[in-house]
Amino acid sequence: MVKFSTYFLHGRKAPFEFFDIPIDEDTQAFIDPFLIANNRSIPFVNQVYKQTVSFFTKLNRDYIVPNQKIKWRIISFPAPRTQ
Repeated sequence: MVKFSTYFLHGRKAPFEFFDIPIDEDTQAFIDPFLIANNRSIPFVNQVYKQTVSFFTKLNRDYIVPNQKIKWRIISFPAPRTQ
């Protein structure tokens, strides 16, 4: 199982364990960003919020190529048959 920190952080520890998700398989965990953002009055949640914003800001600056166009491939499925 390849984790986020291995691939993107070159083995350095992720700021929070929930950031270090497997990237080669699906995960059932979901962190609701609105739940975090709407509960910043709780000191720990505010710390998580700040770290999350910092993490994604850095990720965006370091790995997102400005003006890069994504070629979307649309997958179509045939309509189900009726009997």
